[in-house]
Amino acid sequence: MKRALLVAVLAWAGCAQPDPRARAAPDYVARLEPLLYENGFLASEVLDAAATIYNDGSGSEATRRAWADEIVPLSRHLSDQASATSPPAEWSDRHAEVVLAWTARADAYQEIQHAVEDGDRERWKLARKQADDAKVREEEWFRAMNRELAPIGLVLDQFP
Repeated sequence: MKRALLVAVLAWAGCAQPDPRARAAPDYVARLEPLLYENGFLASEVLDAAATIYNDGSGSEATRRAWADEIVPLSRHLSDQASATSPPAEWSDRHAEVVLAWTARADAYQEIQHAVEDGDRERWKLARKQADDAKVREEEWFRAMNRELAPIGLVLDQFP
C-alpha cells in the first residue's frame, strides 16, 4: 500500500511540473514584444501607402517615397531584428518560422518598391502576390502560436 501511494505521489508530482515549452514561453513572449510593436507600426505604414495609392495612384512621388523611405527599410529592420532575436531553445523552431515569414515579406516589399519605381505593373502584381503569401504565412504563425500559448494564459498580438 505504501509503495502504491509513493508511486501515485511521484507520478502526480511529475505531472504537476510544467513542460519546458510552457516554462520558456513567458521569456519568449517578452523577447517578441518589441518586434510586435514594430510589426504594428509597419502595418500602419502599409495602410497609409495603400491610401496614398488609392488617392494619388501607384506612380505618385508620395507612393514611391513611402515604399523607399518607410515600408521597405522598416520591413527589412523587422526581419533583421527577428533574425537577431535569440529565442529560448524550446521555441527556436517556431521562431524560425516567423523569421522566414517576415523575411519573405521584406523581400516582397522590396520588389513592390522596384515595381513602383519602374512603373512595372506586372512586376507589381507578382510582388503583391508574394507579399500576400508572406502575410498568410505570418497570420498562420500567429494563429498557431496563440493556440499553443492559450493554455498557459499568454497571447501574441500581431499588431499591438
